[in-house]
Amino acid sequence: MKTNLLLLAGLLIAAAPGESTATSVFADQEGFVIAKAVKLGRGNAYSVAADPEINTGQPDVELKKGECETNEECPSDEKCMGYKCVDVCTQPTGNGISYAKICGGLNCIPDPNTPHAFKCVDACYNVVCKSGYTTQESSTNTCCCVPSSCPSGQRLENGKCVANCSGVVCKSGYKAVSNATGCCCEADTSSCSAGQIYNTTIGKCVSAVCPLGCLDDCKQGCGSCESGRYLNYNDGLCPLCSSAIANCATCTSSKSGPTCTKCKSGYLLSSGKCVSCPANATCSGTGSFTCKSGYEKYNDTCRISSCDGINSTPRWCQDGYTRVEGKGCCPPGVDANRVGACYLCRTTSAPVISNTCANGLQNCGDTGCCPKTYSCSYYAQKAAAGIAMCVKTNYSAGIAPTF
Repeated sequence: MKTNLLLLAGLLIAAAPGESTATSVFADQEGFVIAKAVKLGRGNAYSVAADPEINTGQPDVELKKGECETNEECPSDEKCMGYKCVDVCTQPTGNGISYAKICGGLNCIPDPNTPHAFKCVDACYNVVCKSGYTTQESSTNTCCCVPSSCPSGQRLENGKCVANCSGVVCKSGYKAVSNATGCCCEADTSSCSAGQIYNTTIGKCVSAVCPLGCLDDCKQGCGSCESGRYLNYNDGLCPLCSSAIANCATCTSSKSGPTCTKCKSGYLLSSGKCVSCPANATCSGTGSFTCKSGYEKYNDTCRISSCDGINSTPRWCQDGYTRVEGKGCCPPGVDANRVGACYLCRTTSAPVISNTCANGLQNCGDTGCCPKTYSCSYYAQKAAAGIAMCVKTNYSAGIAPTF
């Protein structure tokens, strides 16, 4: 800085003989501005400060960087960006002067409540439709007024009132019928041949004659049959259950065919079929049977009772027990000669007395004296299934339990 001042002083001294020379140097305004631009490193490039339309060069006018420096210098619907007043809904895309919208697919409007601010609104902003219509934005970002409700027999679809059955496709044999609540698929009776009627239950055209054993009026074909018959899904008739399942008394109907629910008396219902009643048993047509007097149920058969009430060896022993003639049924691992170790036949009607079961047995109440191998509930289930695994007898301690 000192060197520059000395150089300037030297120039002034050198020009002292002619005062007019010094005056011409500082009066040359254009030369001064260009020199200043060069001094600032801009050369011949555009200078905002050198733009005569912005800066007049008058010493009392403050230099400006551009069109604006604050929002207040712009209209209320514009803001100052990059020293220029631009629409409030734009923003710079980089360091250049190009701008982009800032609301994407929505509409951008100046915020009426805040100067130099914006808000994004949809296409239906401030749109008011007439009575009976409502606004709906389309895929092209435009707003439409569409009906808010439709007349009877029509429905609203994509902003338009269309027939209730518009676009409805029913399965074969049915047709779309419009009503007050919408569209229903009803039987297309017009597709049946002469002398036929459309059976809505089985979905087929059948004879218009109401079949024997039908329970309804057959206006839409027979829908249900009387007991002992079933609805045939092939022809709409009501044949007997026994015609499809031998010895079947009652059955149910389905598309896959009848299912027997009860057999004729003397037959046992087993796996959907009616089979012969087991020997020495009585069958009522259900899935269970009872054994005749003197016989006991054993699995799916009736075998002769193990005991006849006489103090003798049982005819057979429950599973796991060994029959020893003269001794009775002996539990596994016991000495048959030990008193009280095996069971002899006695009476089967007397109740079990509490705490009187022999060693190796547990008192299971009404089920009897049962082995300790399983719980009382297990033996109760077996007894309910007709499998006797416990002893029902009344005996005194020390006396062998008997069947």
